[in-house]
Amino acid sequence: SHNSEASSELRSSFLTEKTMKTYAEKNLIPGEKIVYAGHRHWIVFMAPVIWLLLGVIFVVELNVWLFAMLAWIIAAFYAVLAWIDYVMSEIIVTNMRILIKVGWLSRDSIETTIANISSISVRQTILGRFLNYGSITVSDRGSARAPFLRIQRPFKFRQAVQEQQERASKK
Repeated sequence: SHNSEASSELRSSFLTEKTMKTYAEKNLIPGEKIVYAGHRHWIVFMAPVIWLLLGVIFVVELNVWLFAMLAWIIAAFYAVLAWIDYVMSEIIVTNMRILIKVGWLSRDSIETTIANISSISVRQTILGRFLNYGSITVSDRGSARAPFLRIQRPFKFRQAVQEQQERASKK
């Protein structure tokens, strides 16, 4: 009993330590701590859901199985792409820098120190405001970057950066 508990704890520890670490966690510099961790919003799964529902409509309302199957195959394809995009994306604020990586095949990223960030703009649609997601654009020393789209809690991200800038300015 005690042996199986120790084995389970060791297995759990191994999984969290070895396979579950993010890119940011693996690349922290001495003294650096993650203060905010986010990712894409679940809205990235909306296209697969729409295709899935379209397939249901084809079956229930029109009894057209061929189009339903086609819609479900498309839904599965988009679901896999959305899941990979969701899992592979990281939005990290540490006490020293930010790291944003979004995308899978086509990847956008920024990694810059807190001191170099001049502004962070947030853009939200009406749906984004309701569901708490939006686009963020980070500017560092005057150069604006392309926006990072469909990010969860964008104002929380900006607040985390501003808090770290405030802490850094007091040192």
